[in-house]
Amino acid sequence: MTNQTNHRARTPRSIACLALIACLTLGLLAPRTALAQTTVGGAITTPTTWTSTGGPYIVTSDITVENGAMLTIDAGVEVRFGAGLGLTVGVGATSKGTLDVNGTAADPVEFVSDATSPAAGDWLGLVFSTHDAGSTIEHATVRHAGGGVANTGAIQINYATPTLTSVTVLDSGQSGVRAFASNGQSFSFIDVRAEDSAADGFLITGGSDHVLTRPVSLDNAVRGIAVAAASGVDIVRVIARGNDGEGQVRVASCTGVEIAVDEIDGLASQPRPGITIVSSPGTIVTGPNPPALDRGLIENGAQGVRIIDSPDVEIRDINFDGNTDAITVQSTGTPGEPVSNAALVRRCCVGTLRVQPMP
Repeated sequence: MTNQTNHRARTPRSIACLALIACLTLGLLAPRTALAQTTVGGAITTPTTWTSTGGPYIVTSDITVENGAMLTIDAGVEVRFGAGLGLTVGVGATSKGTLDVNGTAADPVEFVSDATSPAAGDWLGLVFSTHDAGSTIEHATVRHAGGGVANTGAIQINYATPTLTSVTVLDSGQSGVRAFASNGQSFSFIDVRAEDSAADGFLITGGSDHVLTRPVSLDNAVRGIAVAAASGVDIVRVIARGNDGEGQVRVASCTGVEIAVDEIDGLASQPRPGITIVSSPGTIVTGPNPPALDRGLIENGAQGVRIIDSPDVEIRDINFDGNTDAITVQSTGTPGEPVSNAALVRRCCVGTLRVQPMP
């Protein structure tokens, strides 16, 4: 008997399946092309651009931008910092530098930790020195920075005036944004968000005519926004929630302060003051600016607004809800007592309120 083998004709479908299997097998066996990666560090002394095709950029030693150079970072670039490292703009007595970050809403620039398991304070942060030559950051995220000493921030501004627009600071080991200014220096922060910092969300000392437009400060360990020793402070449409320690917004030893509130919400389980005004006469607290249909909301605080040693404070177009006390006025050493000629509180949620002077 003769053994016979039957050969079936292959159909077009079976041929296509075999071709697909072959392609997948070859793809798995073929060597993979690594993503582009650029190692950077040290001094940048000539104009330099970091592009999305060159990223991610791995920082292996501290970076300084100096000698009049500008570092431009294109949209979509990721910069990863090694432990304790940072980027400083402007170094030395006369060596200026500029950082120009050009992220977009769709492709932000990201400054992050290079650690396998990132944590707050992994790397130093972005530092702008006295010799910053007018840096700008637009559409960027700074995360797990703030690895410096106390009283610093993930974004550290030392008597410089960079412009921050659409910047998010997350998980800082110190403050989110820490800024010092001298007389005549002004900060412009637009749509800047600080969240989950180990200290303040924003901490500003000195300077004049600062404008914080639509700042958002959430769940920071100390204060949401704190400003001290400044003249002319305009905080426009602030949102501050869940900041522990000393509350949501605090101004101290300031003049010319106006705070326009969208929403300020304390910790219901452990109430902190909503807004604290210390030695800052003439401070104005209002609802949204420009005015919206709804008034500003201050809720769930130990005090909605706490006024200390600050005459002629004006509060208008604010709804208070769930605060232990809506408004308290006091002088040093006499908590809760009105201060002579201390405040005019008008057009609040219950109409016109007036704080009587001490007898």
